Order: sequence, then structure tokens, then C-alpha cells
Amino acid sequence: MITRKLRSLLRKRRADQELDAELQFHLEKQVEANIARGMPPSEARAAALCLFGGVEQMKEECRDVRGMALLDTLAQDIRYGLRMMWRSPAFTAVAVLSLGLGIGANTAIFSLINVVMLKNLPVKNPEQLVVINWAAKQFPDISHNGSTWGRPPGPFSGSSLSYPAFRQMQSQNQVLSDMFGFADMEQTNVVVGGHAEIARGQLASGNYFSGLGVEPVAGRTFTAEDDQPGAAPVAVISFRYWEGRFGRDVSVIGKTATVNGVPFVIAGVTPPEFFGLAPGECPDIWVPLSMQPRVLPQWGGKALSLLGVPGEWWVEPWGRLKPGVTPQQATAALSLALRQLVTAELAPGPEQIPSIELRAGDKGLRDLRAEFSRPLFILMSVVGLVLLIACANVANLLLARAAARRKETAVRMALGAGRQRLIRQLLTESFLLAAVGGALGFAVASRGGELLLYLASSTEGPPVLDVHPDARVLAFCTAISLLTGLVFGLAPALRATRLDVSPVLKAGLGGGSGSSRWMLGKALVAVQVALSLLVLLGASMFVRSLQKLNSIDLGFKRENLLLFGVDGTLSGYKDEGLGSLYQRIQERLRAIPGVRSVSLSRHSLVGDGSSQSGMDIPGYRKRPSERLVVYRNSVGPDFFETMGIPILLGRGITDRDNQTAPKVVVINEALAHRYFPNESPLGKRLAWHEKDAEVVGVAGNAKYYDLRQEVQPTVFEPYLQFGIGRMVFALRTLADPASIVRDVRVAIASVDRNLPLYNVRTQVQQINSALIQERFFAELTSCFGGLALLLASIGLYGVMSYTVAGRTGEIGIRMALGAAKADITGMVLREVFLLMTAGLGIGLPVALLCMRLIHKQLYGLNVSDPLSIAVAIGVLTLVTGLAGYLPARRASRIDPMAALRQE
Repeated sequence: MITRKLRSLLRKRRADQELDAELQFHLEKQVEANIARGMPPSEARAAALCLFGGVEQMKEECRDVRGMALLDTLAQDIRYGLRMMWRSPAFTAVAVLSLGLGIGANTAIFSLINVVMLKNLPVKNPEQLVVINWAAKQFPDISHNGSTWGRPPGPFSGSSLSYPAFRQMQSQNQVLSDMFGFADMEQTNVVVGGHAEIARGQLASGNYFSGLGVEPVAGRTFTAEDDQPGAAPVAVISFRYWEGRFGRDVSVIGKTATVNGVPFVIAGVTPPEFFGLAPGECPDIWVPLSMQPRVLPQWGGKALSLLGVPGEWWVEPWGRLKPGVTPQQATAALSLALRQLVTAELAPGPEQIPSIELRAGDKGLRDLRAEFSRPLFILMSVVGLVLLIACANVANLLLARAAARRKETAVRMALGAGRQRLIRQLLTESFLLAAVGGALGFAVASRGGELLLYLASSTEGPPVLDVHPDARVLAFCTAISLLTGLVFGLAPALRATRLDVSPVLKAGLGGGSGSSRWMLGKALVAVQVALSLLVLLGASMFVRSLQKLNSIDLGFKRENLLLFGVDGTLSGYKDEGLGSLYQRIQERLRAIPGVRSVSLSRHSLVGDGSSQSGMDIPGYRKRPSERLVVYRNSVGPDFFETMGIPILLGRGITDRDNQTAPKVVVINEALAHRYFPNESPLGKRLAWHEKDAEVVGVAGNAKYYDLRQEVQPTVFEPYLQFGIGRMVFALRTLADPASIVRDVRVAIASVDRNLPLYNVRTQVQQINSALIQERFFAELTSCFGGLALLLASIGLYGVMSYTVAGRTGEIGIRMALGAAKADITGMVLREVFLLMTAGLGIGLPVALLCMRLIHKQLYGLNVSDPLSIAVAIGVLTLVTGLAGYLPARRASRIDPMAALRQE
């Protein structure tokens, strides 16, 4: 560091000394001119100084002149560089296309990183927002609806509070300028003009929008009066919903929309940029928190009002820090208030008393970031490697062009052009290529972000994200373009200007074009092969992992299954009426031609969530600290027949297992083997949550929640006996299940026209949605691997073509002395495979080391999977070998006499 500073000071001092000498020369000339006009010497010097305005002013004027000259020179370099690009359209097209694809891929991935990881919420002063979470050593005795973290034995944390605790903390708050809350409503049935539709709804406090600083584009938002029990029901809709459902009709303000059977007056529309507090999830409609007992009378299958229940934690609180209040001060004050409330209402144990944890809320809820952060950074690394390969490719092209311009360079140097001047000219040309490539890349990224979002989305549709490039993305694209121009342009510029002028001028255009001049190009090709192997091996691993996940034995038949959800509670059905509704729907669906069997369940298999609970098994002796936790699923008659799950012992769930019949359950084989290893489980009893039931059957193991997870102990219970809520219907069909969707909608409408369907999809589509991240990785890395392979092949082809052209005389002599065509082909191919071997030797250890970073994204593979390695090496060898064979074949067809005459 000190050495660099000294060198810089010395250079500046020398420049100032040169400038002083130049100024002194001009000053003496002016003094001589004044004396020649008859002035006395003292007056002549004073006049000269006055004319120039003093030495310091002269220095500034000279610097200005030099700056103007530098700008003129730069403009000249740019014009010359543009002419060179125009004269070599093939060279320019290949270079710009290589750079454009590399820069575009990086910018597209960065645009996703920007919107998921870096963008602030589109609200007023987002840096002041805080998320109010809680933490406890042991889980409190509460029912928690929201995000929770932690596993037994703890610690635990959560994102929601009870409504009484939220209201009391809101009224006693002294450290937040605003405290507001919300709660997700999951599915919401919205009826407007007689047309029912499932929408995404949220309950929000009266100060939700004002606390965020969100101003409506039409109408108004909530007030504190709107969020009082007994207030007139009003709703706010999102701009996206307003546009899609109402076509931006301003007259919708004041109209009535029925939400879950309750009429609401639409009061306002949020601005288009506002998507709520969770990136990727845009609610369609908001209603006040106090409306929960009316719009969600059956929360979690239980008919109750949550407004006065201390043990039901469902409101997710946020706040805005007061000016001058630190997060530590706010945490201490809010924690004290929460402890007092919980102690008074719930009487928890000492380990169950929660404290407040504040988290920055400027970027919204972190669910999407947690899901996509690691995949996006892995993909960013992959496209970074692709860009390095593109840089190496363009560097090779510049080396080749520099070889063709050796005589031009030598002539310019002979005429007095300095090496720095030539390097500046060549770097200007490189930056021009990078600029055009960056412009192309930005255009690719403008559409590429939406394509990536589509590929990363499930069958329910892509996340609601604005991936259009903004100023940050433009700055990233500009920076990476400039860096790219320097990376691929510097080495060729230095190499092109390092030559001996006289031999080049004497030798002519072909002078000095020996193979030794291509050592740098060959090294770049070896690096390209190594980087391509790294990308291809990653792609091969991800593809193999996806294949293994797709070939898993699910334990049920995924083909010819149509799934869709129905929630009768959203249309006012309760208890026996709800059960009767689902039974009538099942009867209508059975009558559709082409339907073999129909059933329903609380959760469909693989990708639709799950339910778990603690379980007691009379007679089972638990190990110390063992907790009996099982998966549960409420299912209807014919569930096992419809899903294709075999019954191994006893029977399945039938129509007789209704509300008045004795409570029964069917367990899976995993539960039977774990808790009844040496006896028949039939007739045994299971107990949970003050309920108990008799085991009447054992079903085969089937995947329930996650494909990667081993089959867990699972209990299947009749839905009519254990609480009815939203259900997912499953239809086993004789042909393509998508062909009967219209008939299904007609059948549901014949039961109740205000009963909408949601998440209509096949079982295959749902499993594909569950594997969306794995498919996303496999597809993108395969595309990037193909691009890397193409660029590496172009680089190898170019280097070997120029090598063959430089050795034309040598090849002619060899052929004149009796070398056969096969000998010449073999000579060139040996060099090709030497470069490939060097690249593979460098790339394979590095690739195996890097594969350890992605092992969590792989399934059923270790980081040194032989088949994946063999596929990557085989594809790379085949394609690059073909690229090298073409110059080898051209070399074998050289005419010896023509080659000797040229030499």
C-alpha cells in the first residue's frame, strides 16, 4: 500500500515538473516577444505574467487543454472502435451474443435477488418498521396460528399474539408510534353480482394502512371506528384484484361484496405497488379484525369467536419505532407488557413465559426469502461461471483479432504511438463490446426475470413479484458490463502490444505467428473446459436428483386423479349441514361419466400441508423423553380405494362411520410397526385431545406431506367424526382427469351455485408443484450447462483454427515428407485432447469440492456420484471433441504445395 502511494506521488511530481518546465518555456517566449516590442525587461516580464494570469492559472489552463485533448482522443478511440466492430460483423456478433447471454443471465437472476432479498416494502419510511415476534424456552399452553420456529425441547418462537393481548399492548404502548396487526384468512369466498370466486383475504386492524403509510388510489382505507364490534362492515381491495375482477371500474367504491356470507361495502383500493407485508403474496381483500367472528366463525374447525380468548394467538403484530427509541428499549418495554399479560391470563410455567423479539420489517416477512435465498445464490454462482466462460471466449476472439492486426499495431508503434496509448485504444474497443453486450443482456433480463418467475412457480400461479428492472438492476448490469470489459479485454490488450516491431514489419502479415503465441489462448480454453465441467456436473446432479424424486414409490397411484378444494364454511354451512353438503357433492360427482370413485380428505397427499398432534397409546411404554407425535388426516369413505392405497388388515373408512357411530381410525403400516410390533393393532385404542378411537384397519405406507421424508406414523380418521372444515375432493377417472373439469363445475353448481372451487389440479400437477424447486434447479442448470458447453466449444474451435492456420507451413512440410492425412488429423486431435485433459484435471477436483455446497439440494446422491460425473465428462468430451475435430479435418486437407509457397 505504501509503495503504491509513493509511486503515485512520484508520478504526480514528475507530471507537475514537466508542466512547470512547459509553462516556463512559454513564459520566456512571451517575455522575449515583449522585449522585441521595445518594453523594458522588468515590464516585459510583468506583462507576460499578467497576460497568463500567473503560473497557477496557467497550470489550470494547461490542464483544461489537456483534459479537452483527452476527451477528443477518447472520442476518436470510440469512433475507431465502432468502425472496427462494423468491419468485422461475424466477430462482433459472436462476442456480443456471448456477452449478452452471460450478462443477461446474471442480471435476470439478480433481478429476482433484488425483489426477494433487497427491495424495501413500498410503504412510507420502511426502515422504521419492526416485526413483533415472541420467544420462550418452552412452548406456552396456547393455540398458535402463524409462523412458529423451534423443535422440542425448545426454545420456541412465534409471530402472533392473542387479540386481547394485542389490543392491550396497543393501548399501553409507549415506544412505538404505531402498532397494528393482521391475520391471514386462507381461502375467502367473495360473491359480487351473483358470481362466487375464491380470493385471498386478510383481517387487518383499523390502523393497518395508516400505520404503514399506504394511501388509497380510490376511496378510503380503514379507520379505528371500522374496527369496532358492531361497526358497519367495510372492505378494502387490492389494485390487482380491482383490475382483474372489476376492470378498474371506479364505481365499484360503495358497492357490496359478500365475503364468506357477510355483505361488505367496498371502501377503497390500495395503490398498485402495495402487495401487503409478505413479498410474493398479495391479498385480494382486507376486512377489519373485529369481523373475525362473522367472516370466520369456524377457525381451525372450531366454532368460536377469537376476540376474547387469551389462549388463541392469531394476530400478527407489527409496529413503527418512535423517533429516538432504540430497538433494545422497545424490546424491553414490550417484553414487560407481554409477560404481565400472559402471567395474568394463562398462568404459565416459568419456562413458558414469552419475551418480545423485534426484527427489522423494512423488507417484509421473510418466508419467501427463506425459501429462495439459497437457491438464488446457487444459481447466481452458476451464471457467474457462465459469464466467466463467455469472458474467456471473447478474450480468445480478441487474441485472434490481435494476431490479424499485428502489422497494424507494429506500424502504429513504429510511427511513435506509445504502448499505453495502444492499450487504451484496445480497452476502449473491449468496453464498447461489453457495452453492447450489456445492453443486449439488459434486454434479455427484462423478459428473463418473468420467465424465471414462471419457472419457479407452482400450478397455483407465480408469486406476486414485480421483477421488472429498476435502478438497482440497471446499476448492477452497468457495473458487471464494465467489469466484464476489463476482465476479457486487459490480457489481450497487454499481449497484443508486447511485440518487437522490426521482425513483424519484415515478416509481413504472417510473420511471427508461431504456436507459442497461442499459449494464453490455450490456457483460456483449458479454463473454459474446467468451468464448463463444474456447471455440467451441477446440472447432472440436479437432473439425477429430480429423476430419483420422480421415481419414488409413493404408496398410492398418482395417475388419473383430479383434485379440487371446497370450503362450505365460507358459504355459511355448519356442523351437520356441512357434512350433508359434502355427502351430496360426493353423490353428484360419482354420477359423472368416466368417474370410477370419489372421496375427500382434509389434506390431499404430497404438497397440500399436513396435520400433527400428540398421541397416547394405552399399554405402550414410552422411552424417557419420548413424545408420541403422529400425522393425522381426516378422510371420507372410499379414500383408500380412490387413492390406490391397499388395506393390509381390517377395513377402511366407510359411509357407516358418521357422527352417530363409534369413533374409529385407520392407521398406516409405519405406526403399526413402531407401536404394535408383535401384536395386531386391530381393536386397540388411540387417544388425543380428550378424544379416543378404535383401530379398525391398517393401510399400506404412503407418502403424505413431503416426498423427501420417510413415511411417518399416520392416523386416518373419518371426517364426519373429528371436525369438518375445508376438504379436498379426489376423483379417480378412467381417462384424462382434466377432461371432466367442466362436468365437475356443473355438478358443484347444481348443489350450490355460490360454492366456488379452488386449486383445481391433477395429482401429478400437485406433485410437480411440490418438486418445483428441484425442477427449477434442473431446468436452469441444464440450460446454463448447455450454454457453457457451447461457449467452451466455440473457444476451442477458434483457438485450434488459428493454431492450424499458424502451422500451415509446418503441416505442408510434414505432408511433403510423407505424412498421411490421418497423421495430421491425429496430431491436431492430440493437442485438442491435451487441452481437454488439462481442463478436466483442473475442473474435476474443484467441481467435487463445490458439489459439497449443494448437497442439501440433492436427494439420494452423494457429492461424488459416479454416474453424474461420467455423464458430465462424457458430454463435455463429446461436444468439445467434435469442435476440435473440425480444425483437425481442415488441417488434413491442406495442399502441401500451396502451403510451401505461402511459407
